[in-house]
Amino acid sequence: MRLLATLVTALLALTFLTGPDAARADAAWVQVEARPTKAEAEARAESYAGTFGNVQGYRLASGWYAIVIGPFAPEEAARQLDLLRGEKIVPADSFLATGSQFGPQFWPGATGTQAEPAPAAGANATPLAPALSQPDESIETALAEEQALSREARQDLQSALNFASVYSGKVDGSFGKGTRASIASWQAAQGAQATGILTARQRGALLAPWAAERDLLAMTPVNEIEAGIAVDLPMGLVAFDRYDPPFVRYKAKGGSGVDILLISAEGDGDTLSRLFDRVGAPGAMPPGGARTKDARFFSIAAADATRQAFAEAERRGSLIKGFVIVGPASQGARLKRILSTMEASFTPVQNAVLDENLGTPSNVSAADLTSGLSIEPASATQSGVFVDAAGMVLTSAAGLAGCGRLVIDGQHDASVAWQDPASGIALLQPATPLAPRGYAAVAGAVPTEGAVVVTGSYPYGDRLSAPVVSFGRLAEAKGLHGETDRLRLSLRTESGDAGAAVLDATGAMIGLVIAVPKDPALSLPPDVSFARPAALLSAKLQAAGHPLSIAAVTPALAPEDLGAKARAMTALVSCWK
Repeated sequence: MRLLATLVTALLALTFLTGPDAARADAAWVQVEARPTKAEAEARAESYAGTFGNVQGYRLASGWYAIVIGPFAPEEAARQLDLLRGEKIVPADSFLATGSQFGPQFWPGATGTQAEPAPAAGANATPLAPALSQPDESIETALAEEQALSREARQDLQSALNFASVYSGKVDGSFGKGTRASIASWQAAQGAQATGILTARQRGALLAPWAAERDLLAMTPVNEIEAGIAVDLPMGLVAFDRYDPPFVRYKAKGGSGVDILLISAEGDGDTLSRLFDRVGAPGAMPPGGARTKDARFFSIAAADATRQAFAEAERRGSLIKGFVIVGPASQGARLKRILSTMEASFTPVQNAVLDENLGTPSNVSAADLTSGLSIEPASATQSGVFVDAAGMVLTSAAGLAGCGRLVIDGQHDASVAWQDPASGIALLQPATPLAPRGYAAVAGAVPTEGAVVVTGSYPYGDRLSAPVVSFGRLAEAKGLHGETDRLRLSLRTESGDAGAAVLDATGAMIGLVIAVPKDPALSLPPDVSFARPAALLSAKLQAAGHPLSIAAVTPALAPEDLGAKARAMTALVSCWK
């Protein structure tokens, strides 16, 4: 191949037009690639220049950047194109181009002094030059050439029209009224006569950006036998990563920023609902957006300033199949094209489902709601306690500073309804009412020193699937310096315990764990922790219009019942800066 390339280079060097002939109106080039950005095109032009003797680059009317070899006399250009494609030295979709369609030259250097405008945003951008508006052949000739095209070539033109956002019909190679109208729309956008019939030059200009995008995406049929799914995936942007039941994970490749998950699970409507919560959880994809769910199907389309995401899954019998796409918001149009192709090609194999023991399984739990996704983790997590039947949560205010987004139990957006800087306590309100399994009521009195106390908390954030229950004792109903605004506990706590309710033996709340700043001059035993008295908090909340329930006097609970009550009222509070 090295010898062949050397011979081809020598041949090309002998047949290039130079001097005045290079500017002849009938000169032709072999266009080998087009790229959407100047930087990409310059890199590709430099690569081709290592093999060919006269590589040039021009901005096209579409806003893309073409890499060409030449110029040649037209007959010689056709011969060179056949030679280079036949030996597979250039891409198979390389074609002949005429200089009249070129805008400013960018490789090997600009030929003019006029500043080059910024790249166009889309394939149907405003033309840079009137090249496409100039007739290069008669309508009769153009129609005859079109009719001589293969079905595959006509399908390519329809795909290119779709890429240019002027065609949404079937890609079937049949040029009916819809295709003709789309061609006319594209021609009008380029400043050409809207005939509905493409000339050879127009076909080249239409195909170039689509072909470059096709090569970049490299949409490839993938048969995931283990998951029972066949689908076309953009293997130019992603690569297989691992099996992470119920997901097959494809991670971003080459800095694309695109991640894809295939969903394959066995279950019923409840399983589908849990998967919906899981893939749509905060951090996994942007909040809000269009979300649809019933007993057999769900879909999500959401975007924010940095990300765009799509998810779909359907239950057929006891098998659930679907996919998730997450990528940069700046590639929204590209992600939608990928989505369209995946939807059209997605084929579930009914008798196969991803084995839960394959790869690294992920439990469907609050701790792993976003497992298998490339996500933005929470900046911080802490504990909280539900204090009413609508899901209001009392927690520590210290960990909420600078939070741009607050979430309860990994799923429910919330906001700060009230906070008291003096006591360091905050009340959170969910965006929509919740129905917690339990909520706290304030004890009528503080128990005696040495009495058993219990907390339900998330000391390790969302790494565990359920709250941790810890038993300790009330050491003193005041602080180490006699402070009356705190309780001292004989209980080991972690930073994530801040905001957890402290319950007495009956399950009534006597306090709320607070984070105490570390004093480098003081080293306390590890089982010393502190809480704000619930009676103090209740009075403050009452004054602010948020009264707490008062617990009835009841007998002490068995340890297992006390632990269950603590878990039922415990909330996980997550913060994204």
